[in-house]
Amino acid sequence: MNTKSYPFLGLAMLIILFSSLRAQNDSLSFFMQNEVVEVGDIVELDVLVKDYSDILSTSFTLQWDSFALRFVGVDNIALDLSFSENFYNLNAGALRFLFVSTSPDIGVSLDDNSSLFTLKLEAIAMENMVAPVCFEGLVDVVNLNEVELAAETPCSEIDISIMVNATDLGVTKDFSATITPNPFVGDAVVLLEIPAGGELIWTLSEMNGQVVERGQKYFAEGTQHLNLKNTLFKHTGSYILKVQTAGLTLTRKLIYIEP
Repeated sequence: MNTKSYPFLGLAMLIILFSSLRAQNDSLSFFMQNEVVEVGDIVELDVLVKDYSDILSTSFTLQWDSFALRFVGVDNIALDLSFSENFYNLNAGALRFLFVSTSPDIGVSLDDNSSLFTLKLEAIAMENMVAPVCFEGLVDVVNLNEVELAAETPCSEIDISIMVNATDLGVTKDFSATITPNPFVGDAVVLLEIPAGGELIWTLSEMNGQVVERGQKYFAEGTQHLNLKNTLFKHTGSYILKVQTAGLTLTRKLIYIEP
């Protein structure tokens, strides 16, 4: 995968309705890699597959925050498909993919970790943030046996960063936040490098944007620690920590594992 930036998730397990009519397939999956980009970069997200074998039809919708990411196009389309025939822009933040075999006796297959297509988005957010790109709703896949399969579809996370030099703000040190270890069990320890003494405001959120906790504390200049008690983390999974001080903002992903 080629991006203009540097190499860089979220969550979504399909809720299977009418489970008696669906075949459970624990290995079929669609997924994308995480990316870290700067504002103005074009990020190329390969939609990868696993155990995609003898498939008659596939349909799903990819969704993203159109205030953070702008649709640029689709590239590297597999299976001799085309954008005009197999893709539909539902709105500025959603793209529908639909494939149906031309014959009920001919299925298609892709090797594991092969790309179905590449989604191209431009990072347009004007502040540090994590912008998930997710499979919205059910992913419908039917194989040669005309069995509808359930697929695992995690989100991809695009971490949009604005590189701010602390010297531009009259201080001599950079502002940084590092979670060690990460993933973690128990309390989260955030190692901070504070460019100038002052109030630090932090917000811990679920991946869906729901705020878990907010806090504010004075820190002196230099190396400091912010401890987040494990009681804040209600379940195993990813969380977003946003910290602000001296006019600077950083966003970091935390991965909590229940003991």
